[in-house]
Amino acid sequence: MQRTAEQAIIEQATLAAERRLGVGIRVRKEPRTARHHAFEPDAVVEVTADGHTHRFVAEAKATDRIETLAYANAQLRRTIEHGFPGYRPLLIAPYMTRALAGHCRKLKLPFIDMAGNAYLEAPGLFIYTTGEPRADTVRTQAHRATTAAGVRVVFALLCRPELIQANYRELALVAGVALGTVGGVLDDLQARGFLRNGKRAPHLRNMRQLVNDWITHYAATLRPKLHPRRFQCEPALLLAADFKHLHAYWGGEIAGQQLTGYLKPEHYLIYLAGPLNPLLAQGHMRLADDGNTEILDAFWPEALIVNADHPKQRAVPPLLAYADLMITGEGRNLETAKLIYDKFLAPVFDA
Repeated sequence: MQRTAEQAIIEQATLAAERRLGVGIRVRKEPRTARHHAFEPDAVVEVTADGHTHRFVAEAKATDRIETLAYANAQLRRTIEHGFPGYRPLLIAPYMTRALAGHCRKLKLPFIDMAGNAYLEAPGLFIYTTGEPRADTVRTQAHRATTAAGVRVVFALLCRPELIQANYRELALVAGVALGTVGGVLDDLQARGFLRNGKRAPHLRNMRQLVNDWITHYAATLRPKLHPRRFQCEPALLLAADFKHLHAYWGGEIAGQQLTGYLKPEHYLIYLAGPLNPLLAQGHMRLADDGNTEILDAFWPEALIVNADHPKQRAVPPLLAYADLMITGEGRNLETAKLIYDKFLAPVFDA
């Protein structure tokens, strides 16, 4: 059986850690099945140093952005909470720069990478080494479903799983990608165990893991291409704006509030399909690097929006609201993300 990209990262990173850090590492793969526990790590890792064994739950992710680290940290800690008490989180990555390694340390997120860089912390264990050069072997297989266009296709499929049975032209139209993109993405999903071509019709499988995979690559690949811009707004004016007229949608904390009624928003995230200036005028916004409002380009079609016709309830699809909140890594947002998952996503992805 062809090994996955995650398996390759785990194997090479653990070998590098043993060679450079002088610790013993044992990896136990956690099998993923469609009806298994909703929070499954890629592996359980035992690190032995000075005669003591420390247990970690691990996720293998290609990460080059702080947002990806925040999501990985939140995901691992939820996994521990839901079935691995006493374990510690471990991120296994192809390569970690000094800057990302420093951010992991701030997050208390242990990691190892394929070059031998590492941050491991547990009672009686502390290892922090960075600056190892990127090894020639640090190569991960490119997946068509994790490109910017591929992320759009997977988003459409996760929002409307019945599209897996549509023809390529319809799926390309709904996802907003070129027709030639679709076939490669579906082949990739099938090769990685997310798509099965049954006797009657194709269907998605391992959807909870596909959600995790999508969020990781949305944060790292597509989101940075949505022209993120930050402003300081007048909240009362922005909240009163007619988002239907502006062709705008609430993401992040406002979407979480609209979908659950739970969160008191402190920051504003807007996905914009229309022109920028009318929105800036209505919200009395000015450019500010540390502003309370972030604006991104909308990347999905109107058909995916539940309340597209309601001028005051213009939330993004629940999957994107969940991703926005999880990526922040903030405790209050993670609580709201869980409510969104349980209410809107679990009935589909964990069924």
